[in-house]
Amino acid sequence: MEQLDKNECVYKLSSSVKTNRGVGKIAMTQKRLFLLTEGRPGYVEISTFRDIEEVRSTTVAFLLLRIPTLKIKMVSKKEVFEANLKTECDLWHLMVKEMWAGKKLADDHKDPQYVQQALTHVLLMDAVVGALQSPGAIYAASKLSYFDKMKNEMPMAVPKTTSETLKHKINPSAGETFPRAIDVLLYTPGHLDPAEKVEDAHPKLWCALNGGRVVVFDASSWTVLQHCFKAGASKLNCMVMAEQSQVWVGSEDSVIYIINVHSMSCNKQLTDHRSSVTGLVVQDRAQAPSTVYSCSADGTVLAWNASSLRVTSRFQLPGDGLSAIRLHGGRLWCSTLAAAAPNHTLNQDGLLRTARIFIPQCPTKSREVPSEETQVTVQLTECLSFFSFKDHIPQLWLISSDCQMCVCVHPWMHFGPKVTC
Repeated sequence: MEQLDKNECVYKLSSSVKTNRGVGKIAMTQKRLFLLTEGRPGYVEISTFRDIEEVRSTTVAFLLLRIPTLKIKMVSKKEVFEANLKTECDLWHLMVKEMWAGKKLADDHKDPQYVQQALTHVLLMDAVVGALQSPGAIYAASKLSYFDKMKNEMPMAVPKTTSETLKHKINPSAGETFPRAIDVLLYTPGHLDPAEKVEDAHPKLWCALNGGRVVVFDASSWTVLQHCFKAGASKLNCMVMAEQSQVWVGSEDSVIYIINVHSMSCNKQLTDHRSSVTGLVVQDRAQAPSTVYSCSADGTVLAWNASSLRVTSRFQLPGDGLSAIRLHGGRLWCSTLAAAAPNHTLNQDGLLRTARIFIPQCPTKSREVPSEETQVTVQLTECLSFFSFKDHIPQLWLISSDCQMCVCVHPWMHFGPKVTC
């Protein structure tokens, strides 16, 4: 039907009933209720679940009878919708209230999974009533109206700051037997590639879950593009996009897995590292193939041709604990976890340059430049990022795991201000 949105389906259809909008069958989708009128076939919108203000099950007098009737009051309309559903009234009352509660929770928490779960509850209610065909069927079905009970008995208050800033919420573990931790996120912007279908050009969010699982979302609609595929069985540490057609994933098992974004398949592996892969970064070039730099915990840095998947350069940094790499200013910056080891920079021609970056021993309230006596090197986590703020001066931001603070450094100037966590 042209009145419905894409991917919107009819999940429940009533028998022919009399309503204050004509005689017809009431249809329910995951988004709305509408009436398919008889005699003169037509479509009459009743309400979206978001627009419902009140749902009541009552009776109206007809001669000597009391006919069960469903009444739905909308926020945007003064007229109340009434339907003489008779024996179906109790079931429709339960279903509409559950979908309404699910939609409200989805809007409050910016999580569309509530609507999908409410729809599952509704379909189970319908199945229970259809299977039992007894006076106790409605009571049994009412036990499935979980969100309606939650809304009435235990309202889940969302903090104001969360409600104002949260735009959307997704659950990459949906469909899993238990929730999985998200280890890495990668956003890839939309682009038009002659080899791609139109829907493939949408921006994507790649979620690496523990156990080597990868889930891909369409970042324009937040629908799942690829439910789950495997990139090994170990923890995934890093992801980058290379040449608009590949996503490289570094794993704890020392393998780099390459995902083809067109086929959504992971059928290539790079096995030159001998320790867990901890960082990936891409150097894009206008004409020549892109270069991908990878690093592993044993201090190895490899440069790859993204087209041929061959190693073009190899570096070995002193010490273990290489945790992150970043490209900036024509140099490859490498961060180590070793307490006594400096941070290193590599020119892209392969020449090693060492620059020790000092971090204050303890966080203090003073913003003064620390003296040489109080400067020591401390352990860094894998967080290593460059930003340009005021006057376009680059700033290197580091996180210290043992001092529990975030440090800002001007790489080519004096020690910059610090911010304690």
